[in-house]
Amino acid sequence: TSKCGKEYFVYWITIKTKNVSYVIPRRFSEFHELYNMMKARNIKFENFPKKTIFSINSQAKLEKRKEILNEFLRFLLQKSECRDIPEFF
Repeated sequence: TSKCGKEYFVYWITIKTKNVSYVIPRRFSEFHELYNMMKARNIKFENFPKKTIFSINSQAKLEKRKEILNEFLRFLLQKSECRDIPEFF
């Protein structure tokens, strides 16, 4: 996707419950913002991917980043203290 001539990748998060399913688009910068909020609350996830100056153009690197972001979301879902943070959802 492109905004103001700058390319970026959108991650599509699928959330499923018994009765409903949601698909939410998120940019890496939004994950990074959430990561910083959690870090400020002393909720540490050591494996968070680094920001890059240039866009990632390798499919393998994008897939690796996606795997780590999935791990990050699963990690946060396991933390009961995250469930009451509005920014999380």
